[in-house]
Amino acid sequence: MITFSTAISACKQGSMWEKALQLLSMMAECVIDPSRITYNAAISTCENSGGWERALQLLSMMMQGEVTPDEITFGALVSICEKDCEWEKALQVFSMLMQRKLEPSTIMFNSTMSAFEKGCNWEKALQLFDVMAQRWVERNVITFNAAISACEKGAESERALQLFSDAAKSKVERSTITFNAAISAAQKSCEWREALLLFGFMEESRMQPDIVTFNAMISACEKGGEWEPALQIFCCLLRRMVGPDTISVNATISACEKGGEWEKVMQLFNVLERSEEHTSELQSPSIISYA
Repeated sequence: MITFSTAISACKQGSMWEKALQLLSMMAECVIDPSRITYNAAISTCENSGGWERALQLLSMMMQGEVTPDEITFGALVSICEKDCEWEKALQVFSMLMQRKLEPSTIMFNSTMSAFEKGCNWEKALQLFDVMAQRWVERNVITFNAAISACEKGAESERALQLFSDAAKSKVERSTITFNAAISAAQKSCEWREALLLFGFMEESRMQPDIVTFNAMISACEKGGEWEPALQIFCCLLRRMVGPDTISVNATISACEKGGEWEKVMQLFNVLERSEEHTSELQSPSIISYA
């Protein structure tokens, strides 16, 4: 039994789910009943192979064999469903765990909320967020990130920004992902001033912005018809050596075009063609003056 369980666990490292299932079949041929540990190991091998259907089949086999699933079983299943963007299946698994009177961990709550976030189901994500508080389950930065991102994708910018503020009140150390989700929420609601304030606070917190941060910032200014701060942020992006992408370049050009600043557009192209050392040639006011 231990040999089979160890071998199946090893299959997870190489995402060899087919081999894991073969080993389970060999156990049946040898008239060896798989244990909970064995099934849990087999389910885990499906995590990196897009195998939520296989994982649920293993759960069915497990229960037919009268092997009781535990928190580890359900945790692995929820994680697989979340990675495969199957929020309905994640909810089904989570509900099964609750029906069995098992206690979901912070990780399981987070995985289920992330599944809802990927499925653009912000209401269910917030319901779980509230359930965590009711059950005194710790809510960490990943919890807040999932909740804020769910609201951002659901165009619930006010709720997203409130959650961002609540994270600080709960003494949760916010990450770059947290700031990005909040800035993106502000961007989608055309709150460019709010986005700039968040960016400023991010700088004060010595948080390192990434390309997602800059793109959201530039897009916020572009949507607000503010070409000057958009251009300033783009210059900041070049100086940071982060490297602009298609989104940041197009948003900056669009902002300048909306402002009738075609000279700035041509100047921008010249700078991009030469080198990042010349970004000082693009003269625009400080970001701080717009916040």
